[in-house]
Amino acid sequence: MAKLSDEKYVFMMDMHHIIADGVTRSLLIQELAELYEKKTLPPVQLHYKDYAVWQQEEKQRALLEKQRQYWLEQYAERPEDLALPLDFPRPHVQSFEGDRVDRWLSPEKVQTIKALMAEKGVSMNMVMQTAFAIFLSKLTGQTDIVIGAVTAGRMHTAIERVPGMFVNTLALRQEVQLEETTAQLLEKMKDRSLSAYEHQDFPFEELVAQLDLPKDTSRNPLFSVMLTTDDRDMTLPNLNGLKLSQKQQETVHAKFDVTLGIFEEKDQVGVRFEYATALFKKKTIQRWSRYFEQIIDEMLAKLNEPISSLSILTENEKQELINEWSGPVLNVPSDQTVHELIKAKAFEAPNQKAATFCGTSWTYEELNSRANTVASRLISNGIKRGDRVGILTRPSLDMTAAVLGVLKAGAAFVPIDADYPDQRIAYMLEDCGAEV
Repeated sequence: MAKLSDEKYVFMMDMHHIIADGVTRSLLIQELAELYEKKTLPPVQLHYKDYAVWQQEEKQRALLEKQRQYWLEQYAERPEDLALPLDFPRPHVQSFEGDRVDRWLSPEKVQTIKALMAEKGVSMNMVMQTAFAIFLSKLTGQTDIVIGAVTAGRMHTAIERVPGMFVNTLALRQEVQLEETTAQLLEKMKDRSLSAYEHQDFPFEELVAQLDLPKDTSRNPLFSVMLTTDDRDMTLPNLNGLKLSQKQQETVHAKFDVTLGIFEEKDQVGVRFEYATALFKKKTIQRWSRYFEQIIDEMLAKLNEPISSLSILTENEKQELINEWSGPVLNVPSDQTVHELIKAKAFEAPNQKAATFCGTSWTYEELNSRANTVASRLISNGIKRGDRVGILTRPSLDMTAAVLGVLKAGAAFVPIDADYPDQRIAYMLEDCGAEV
């Protein structure tokens, strides 16, 4: 207890999450208030240890075995890691330092969402899970999306007032088919969520162990993003002459790459992006929060249109991009490749400048000749059409020759910044399957 003034105190309670969940904290506050008013607490009927013993009973173990089979079927094929566009290289060991970005949805938007919930028979969580899955698919280009969720774990009325840690983690897997409509994905999300919650007793830690996932200290196993929903209208005790209020903790710990928190406060709905500062800049997450709200807008407006028609960009942002990237229109033949055009130019105007960098220039003949040398070396090393070739260099004239040479050999080039850390370079080469 910290005294700020004669009439103002701060009561602090520090508990490890392994022994207490959100319900436990509410129970403690209620019971402290009752003791403050000199009331007698009801006798304790059950302890957490009773729940632990019950979990080991034969009937319950049979139920958990059935749930185990359900989750193993969900992940019979291991999903790819979510490839979020990062601002910084992922550290070898996961950092939990974080920050947050908040925004509020307009009252009109909240009313439209609640009308959708009533029409489709879905919860706020299901609507936001659907929007989040589409948002992540648009960001990454991936369609197999796994989003973490939490469940209170208090499936029986007998344990509703038992202190302890009952929360379990669920890994909700969703296939975002671009040709499907938002309404269809929402219905699938509803079915998948209900099914997952029916099998919520099986511990997430055991699922990870059963799947025998590769050990990776840089990220959370199975999923790297989570969505949580929180009702902030927690009823605080009304004590005679004592006014209570909650104080939000300022320190942010990022347990995942990104955690999307949806919280309701009175008639408002807020969106919180909690993120790992080792991976993202704040301005990136601020932009993403706008993108997420744009996806919500698109969903509500295009409920029966294909997901492929949804965009994370507003019309103003689209126009800004067009203005930024628009330039003179060149009359380039559409039936020829770039390296063929360079080769033709080398015959037509061999001494004309083709490329200049830092005061040094190459003619078309020089550029074409150097590209031919690169292509010859690649082909002699076994490169064939469709292979991938990594180009590790800094901006230079040599880089231009390397790109054209790879194309002349019929391969695809993978540009790799020479200033990247060795581990990132090694990962990129392995990930793209570069032959050379």
